Amino acid sequence: MPSWLVDDPTTVYLVLGLLALVLGVVWWMNRGEDFGKKRLGWLRGLIARRLTLNQFCAMGLTLIAVLAVVVLLLGIFVDTDQRRIQRAIREMSDGVRERNVDKIFSHISNQFNLAGRTKESFRPMVEGYIRNGDITEVAAWGFEEPEFTKDNEAKIEFMIKPKGSLIKPQAWFRCVATFVRDPDGQWRLRTFSVFEPQIDPASRRSIYPP
Repeated sequence: MPSWLVDDPTTVYLVLGLLALVLGVVWWMNRGEDFGKKRLGWLRGLIARRLTLNQFCAMGLTLIAVLAVVVLLLGIFVDTDQRRIQRAIREMSDGVRERNVDKIFSHISNQFNLAGRTKESFRPMVEGYIRNGDITEVAAWGFEEPEFTKDNEAKIEFMIKPKGSLIKPQAWFRCVATFVRDPDGQWRLRTFSVFEPQIDPASRRSIYPP
């Protein structure tokens, strides 16, 4: 399912809204006109091939409304890879706030590697930070559209604001995370880098890992 249709249908709604505005203006400017002695509803007029301009506008507005509802339903019921990845990030953020390391690591892949640290060696460090209150929360927002590759990987960029005794209150950062689709079909974290918010990740000048 196209990302522009499900994950961010803003452009679709904008186009539909503009079309509805144009048809609405045309209908308003021609209201009251009547071609023929007998008026037909636009559906009956379509069947009879006797649509007036206003009936054509009414038909168009009806179709636009139907399309808008379809897009809305797709957005509600279709679960995309982008949404799964964002949901995994939010659940890891919840895990930090809840001090639930199991919840965090349920979204970390067995393929995880961060500057030589594996999933098993990374966990004691995370447990220590959370236990000591060094990190109490990591808020995440401003998700960019992920970049998907052919080998079941996705790179996503977003902003984070960690809280805790090790973090300055005003500090916030840019994070670039790489997710991989594991054999069970779930997207999990494989690695990540943290940058100052004004630094372009393409520069590779991350502050963590250094």
